[in-house]
Amino acid sequence: HSMQIVFNGMVIACGVSAYAAHQIGIAVESISWLSGYAFGLATTALVSQRIGARDPSAVPIVVRNAHILIQSVMLPIACTFLFAPSWWMSLFTSDPEIIAYGRIYCIITAIVQIPLGMSMVWMGALRGLGHTGAAMWTTLTGAWFVRVPLAAGFIALLGHSIHWIRLAMLVDWVVRAALQGRLYRRRLVGLLHN
Repeated sequence: HSMQIVFNGMVIACGVSAYAAHQIGIAVESISWLSGYAFGLATTALVSQRIGARDPSAVPIVVRNAHILIQSVMLPIACTFLFAPSWWMSLFTSDPEIIAYGRIYCIITAIVQIPLGMSMVWMGALRGLGHTGAAMWTTLTGAWFVRVPLAAGFIALLGHSIHWIRLAMLVDWVVRAALQGRLYRRRLVGLLHN
C-alpha cells in the first residue's frame, strides 16, 4: 500500500478536481474489477482441483475458458466506459471539471480492462498451480518498477497531468499480465513434463 500513497501523492499534485475524478474513476472501475476478481478466484479453485485430481493436462482448458468468460463480462462493461464516460461520472458528480477529468479516466480504464482481466486469470492460475509468490512479485514489479517511475517520468517530461498518470497505470497492467502469462506457461510446462 505504500505504492498507493506515493501514487496518490502524484495524483493529488494534479489538483483537487483531478484527484476527485481519480477517486470516482476507481469507484466506477470497481464494477468490472470485482467481476474479474471473482473469475480469478474461480480460476484458482478450478486449477487447484485439476492439480489435486492429477489431471494437469486439463489446466490449459480451464485457463482458456476463464479468459473467455472474464473478457465476456469485462469487455461489455469496458464498452460503456469507452462510449458513455460522462454518464458514469455524472452518477457521482455534477461538477463539469471533475466530469471532464473523469471522462479520460474512464476511456483509459476501458482499455485497461483487457490486460486487467488477463492478469486476474493468470494470477488465479498461478495460485492454483502453487506459485503463490508470483502474484506478489509481479504486483511489486508492476507497481514500483513500472507505474511509479513511469508516472514520475511523464510528470517530469510532460507536466502534471492526471491523464499521463493514468496511462502509467495502463502500462503497469500490460506488464503485469505479460509477466504473469510467462510465469504461468513456464510453470505449466514444468508440471506437464514431470
